[in-house]
Amino acid sequence: MPLFNAPYPSILTVDASVSGEVRTVDESHISGKEMVTYVSDSSPCPRSKKHRPIESEADLAALLLAKAPYSLEQIVPAEEDVDFGYFKQVLLANPKVLHLGAGKYDLDNEFFLELATPRKWVSSKVWYR
Repeated sequence: MPLFNAPYPSILTVDASVSGEVRTVDESHISGKEMVTYVSDSSPCPRSKKHRPIESEADLAALLLAKAPYSLEQIVPAEEDVDFGYFKQVLLANPKVLHLGAGKYDLDNEFFLELATPRKWVSSKVWYR
């Protein structure tokens, strides 16, 4: 008996009797241009390629680390920081880079750009573990 059957014409099924093997049930409605992904609960997740910071990202990190610490009252500045243009330029160059925060949550460059955009609602991309 399959563990999983799609509600639409089945593409994949998982057969529990064959140690989680994933088999195609019906691919007649799939064109040659579509990709079919075979999934197993015992398959390890493919490791993503480690991000190697480019020179501008390293420069930005050094610039931000060199700034004086700020108090909680200063978290929303009255005027734009002189380095904001550079910050925005670097983050826009690679918006999908993920950062693991101290609280063990993932944030990407798009999140920081949304957060820095005035009068814009920010999505709830912060995922707690």
